[in-house]
Amino acid sequence: DLQPGSYQLLAWAGLNETDYTWTKPTADSTIEDWQMAVKQTDGEVSRELLGLFQGSMKLEIPSGGETNTEFPMVKNTNKIRLVLIDANSGTGLQAEDFTISATTQNGDLDSKNQPVSTKALTWLPYYKGIETVKDTNGHTAYQAVCAELNTLRLLDGTETSLRLSHRDEAEPFLDVNLTDLLLLTKMKSHDMEAQEYLDRQDEYVITAYLDMVGGKAHCLEIIVNDWTI
Repeated sequence: DLQPGSYQLLAWAGLNETDYTWTKPTADSTIEDWQMAVKQTDGEVSRELLGLFQGSMKLEIPSGGETNTEFPMVKNTNKIRLVLIDANSGTGLQAEDFTISATTQNGDLDSKNQPVSTKALTWLPYYKGIETVKDTNGHTAYQAVCAELNTLRLLDGTETSLRLSHRDEAEPFLDVNLTDLLLLTKMKSHDMEAQEYLDRQDEYVITAYLDMVGGKAHCLEIIVNDWTI
């Protein structure tokens, strides 16, 4: 049992040896020594991560009694689903024709939930395939390339990117700052800073309507979480 007094607590949930590495505490280590990192291969991550949570707080244990308290935590993993639809009905799409990637500068975090380094990390889809939408007669109305990828905690003001490209084009047909794109869904009435909003959201759906005439992809419209951009 802990003796009465003031304690600084640090908690992480979801750590596992498949997805992450982390500092193993020792008798003489401090909270400030703690770090974690996403396991990667040549600067890339292409698997689905187990959800990761972090929290810290000061706990006061009174003399001669016990205390119960809630432990606030932040989810440090995000999932992004991309849906690419050809606006021209009847056009066949191939998932392998599209390259989808996101980059961030945070593949590791310290005890304060801040990046240890600013080395770029590329996130690739752990799922990519073709899905269909049928009309009321049961015929295929649209085909869509659907993909899902992870990121670690997104931080406002850091360099990020989302790039979508087609194999027949030298340049991406979409190349934007990922964090800026996602923050466009923040309502003006939300009484919170951009970082709090990013920390509260952990799943995003980005739908892009494309014109594939001529075998090249032209982005006509983007919808993020039901917001047309």
